[in-house]
Amino acid sequence: MHTYDNKPDDNKLTDENQLTYEKKPDENQLTDAIFKDKLNDHYKHYANVTSVYDADTITVDIDLGFNLCLKSQKIRFYGINAIELRDPGGKEARDFIRELILNKEVILYVDKYKKGKYGRWVGIIVQNNININKLIVDKGHGIYHKY
Repeated sequence: MHTYDNKPDDNKLTDENQLTYEKKPDENQLTDAIFKDKLNDHYKHYANVTSVYDADTITVDIDLGFNLCLKSQKIRFYGINAIELRDPGGKEARDFIRELILNKEVILYVDKYKKGKYGRWVGIIVQNNININKLIVDKGHGIYHKY
């Protein structure tokens, strides 16, 4: 799960009481129009990616803080429709996502704690200030899909 340390970090702010906060990433690095408004409406959590089913569905362990963790939560990527496994390019798209985020920590933005119609949480995945949802589309592994 997420670890905190006392090393200087350009992504952190310290207030007058010496409390440290994470800076909000620059929205130009993370999003474009389809995601811009949604990041502000989502709850932010750190999560470890434990499996990648296809290019728009993953399983994560979500760090809730206070030593609480939701294990094996299915996440559907918000705002995109990726190539299905059975379609040409589906396995390559899945492997692209595996290479990026499998067994790694990501930031997960979920929508107001409600699940989609197939029982999965719907969210935006960010790793190293890169919006993975947007990257899937940019690399040709999916298309934007308005819900």
